[in-house]
Amino acid sequence: MVLGYRYERYSCSRIILPGEPPSPVNPPPGCKLATRCPYAMELCMSREPELVDIGGGHLVRCWQLTSLK
Repeated sequence: MVLGYRYERYSCSRIILPGEPPSPVNPPPGCKLATRCPYAMELCMSREPELVDIGGGHLVRCWQLTSLK
C-alpha cells in the first residue's frame, strides 16, 4: 500500500507500508493498521482509536496523533 498526498501548499513523501493488509473478513482487534505501522504500541493492538477530524476534510484514527505532529 502506498500513501502519498499532494496539496496546493505542500507535498510529502510516499510512505510504503510493509506486509499485507489486514483481512476485511477477519480484521484484527484494535487499529486495523497496527501490524504494519512502525509507530504501533501495545494499545494499538487492543483498542481502535477514535476518529478525529484534523481539518480540511481529513479524518484520522491514531493513538499517536498528538505525538507524531
